[in-house]
Amino acid sequence: MHARSWFALALPIVLVACTSEEEVGSKSVDSLVITDTAKGVVGSFGETSFSSEMPDADHLSITVQTNGMMITAELDLKTGVLDYDGFSLANGENTQMTDEDRASLLALEHELAGLGQGLPYQLDKLRGFVATWAEFPSTMDLQFMAVSEETRTITSLCYAKNSYYPASHDCQINGWWTDQTTLDDVWLSSTGDLGGPDGVAWYFPAGGNYSCCSGSTSCGTYTCNIPYAGWWSGVEVDHDTRVEYSYGNCFGVCGAGCPGSYQFTVDCVNHDQCVRNGHVMASAYCDDQFASTTDDWASAPDCGP
Repeated sequence: MHARSWFALALPIVLVACTSEEEVGSKSVDSLVITDTAKGVVGSFGETSFSSEMPDADHLSITVQTNGMMITAELDLKTGVLDYDGFSLANGENTQMTDEDRASLLALEHELAGLGQGLPYQLDKLRGFVATWAEFPSTMDLQFMAVSEETRTITSLCYAKNSYYPASHDCQINGWWTDQTTLDDVWLSSTGDLGGPDGVAWYFPAGGNYSCCSGSTSCGTYTCNIPYAGWWSGVEVDHDTRVEYSYGNCFGVCGAGCPGSYQFTVDCVNHDQCVRNGHVMASAYCDDQFASTTDDWASAPDCGP
């Protein structure tokens, strides 16, 4: 879809005036600005600038510049080859994602997520790339090349959306599909309000008894601040063999944010499970899971809200 068919003719367009950075009484805010071009879109949010354009019918080119870093992505739609690169604008050297960079990308992702569905292809893909870059581990260089092809390198889970699906990872604790590294049933949903009070997912034990930890059962750091549900909430689990179900916080959606995209794949749900089951975002133990998602968000289908 050509971007000009979606945007109004008056340019630039301030689509969102979000108070992500507001001074009381001064009306000083960061605004998401998106400008239509002949080949796609360019824009900015605060000090972060971006572009997403198609130089021809077979190529998508995306750039995001933030905190002195440039990230580029080149996708050949005919061959499926995806190439992205992150480097310092000061010296052109390879760089890694920092917490500051991730915070800037998460802020941009939040604004782009508010645009909803039915976006032009270039803008929709920009949102997906930004959401996934916001999850990029600090332990990996921002360089990667992959070939994406649905049914061969990508397994879409659109059919499993709004239902339960298993997820696992491997790490220093144990390998794939062992009790410590596996959740038997993860609820796949892009609904942001299906989560605990602090934004994390809810967890509960196998058997569906929904009972709070009590008596002789040690809860550790878990809480039962929603006693009528009996679900563990408030923290993310750490390789706990008692926990087999998880529900909420856009589990399985590709990319950061809730929702960062509307794509669900096997690789994305497994990466979510890794970083939410005893590991942080920058954990080297989840790097292989993240690497497996690098083509999913480029080519996986949109499963809808």
